[in-house]
Amino acid sequence: MKFVELLRLFTSRMVLAPVVVFIPYVIIRAIILLRSHRRFSLKHELLLTIYVLYLVSLASVVFFPDRKEMFGDNGEYLILPVYSTIPGHMTFGILEEFGFWSREFLINIFGNIIVFIPVGFLTPLVQKRARNVKNALCFAVVFPLCIEFVQAFIGRTADIDDVVLNFSGLMLGWLIYAIILKRKGRGPHG
Repeated sequence: MKFVELLRLFTSRMVLAPVVVFIPYVIIRAIILLRSHRRFSLKHELLLTIYVLYLVSLASVVFFPDRKEMFGDNGEYLILPVYSTIPGHMTFGILEEFGFWSREFLINIFGNIIVFIPVGFLTPLVQKRARNVKNALCFAVVFPLCIEFVQAFIGRTADIDDVVLNFSGLMLGWLIYAIILKRKGRGPHG
């Protein structure tokens, strides 16, 4: 699969959901801010809006599979296990069946890491508690576990490999955040 095709797959699915949610989110957030009488920070509100819209786009990918994920390239329904608790089992199975440069393998590896990097980077920017390394590690474990738990009940495959790859993406994002802070002369806490 070409990189452009992989990028098109993610962006087409990840752009539509935030576009639909943007106006209702802004209205609801404005009502909350007006009722709370808290100090308004444009920078914080912009970061929070980007964060929420990114989480919505991420949810559109992790909870709602595209047709090829459900039926494969040849139109046959793919029967997937409900869960996989053996580390490496699904990833090496995909590698063995489809090959290294296959769409399935690239989406499994890069999709599960790359799409979580922005969450790992943005979370400490909008939530002060996530600036602490211990809290970031906790979030990086709990968040993917929650996603996989939900996926097990909606007909998607819950896979321990996804938890490990998502954790990696979240922590890479947090490390990017920490490196940027360090270069600015401030370091993350903990």
